[in-house]
Amino acid sequence: MKLESDSLEAKIVRFLQEIYPVTLKDIRREFKQPEGRIDLALRRLEKGGIIEIEKLPDKTYVRLIRATSYVGSKPVNKKAIKHEKTKKKAEYGGEDNSVMYG
Repeated sequence: MKLESDSLEAKIVRFLQEIYPVTLKDIRREFKQPEGRIDLALRRLEKGGIIEIEKLPDKTYVRLIRATSYVGSKPVNKKAIKHEKTKKKAEYGGEDNSVMYG
C-alpha cells in the first residue's frame, strides 16, 4: 500500500515507527484531529494490513505490522541536464578565391 507523504495515514505510520508501544489515546493527543478522522485513518491502515489494533479492557494499542512506501508532494531535487552546444563547422567544398595579406 502506498501512502501520500502528507496524509494523516502517513503521519501516523511515521509516528508508529518512532515510538512503541502506542495507544489510541497517544495518537489522538499527538495529531489533535477529530476522533472520527483518526478512527477512519486507522481503519484504512488496518484494512491495508499496515497496522493492527489491539483492544484491551483498559486501553487500545496500535501496532505497526509492516512499513509502507510513500508517494507524493515532497519536492525532489532534479538537476537540469546540461547539454554542450557544439557549433557545426561549415564545410567548404569549392575553390578558395580569397586574397591573402602578408
